[in-house]
Amino acid sequence: MKSEELALLYQRQSKLAAVMGDRDGQLQALKKALDVDRRSVTIANELADLAESIGDDDLALRALRVVAANPVKDAKILALAYLRQARIAHGPRIARAPSSSSSAPCKKTPTSKKRARCWISFARARCSRAKIRLAFPGQQTGR
Repeated sequence: MKSEELALLYQRQSKLAAVMGDRDGQLQALKKALDVDRRSVTIANELADLAESIGDDDLALRALRVVAANPVKDAKILALAYLRQARIAHGPRIARAPSSSSSAPCKKTPTSKKRARCWISFARARCSRAKIRLAFPGQQTGR
């Protein structure tokens, strides 16, 4: 059995657990599915949604890193993954982007506010590229 097929079975098992109301079983099945198939963006998104609803930020960040690390055809999914990582890093209240207009790459800093601002600016840049791709399909956008 291929790893994709096994991951699909675990994903179906998690859906059955969700129907039965067993959140712990759903969480365990999605963890197994992600461990089996590390390239599945849909499983990683489902696990991130469930982990965020439970309040397990570490697991949600791990799943969102899988989304960000894998090549995604839809840039909107990638941008939303970065934005969700920023929300988790900053806390429950991210209202708007920071007022700084520097385009320099973000440096790693120990404060979570600066890290969250970095993620937000990166996510917004990804979103604007996705809008350009949707408006002008087939054309290359420069970096």
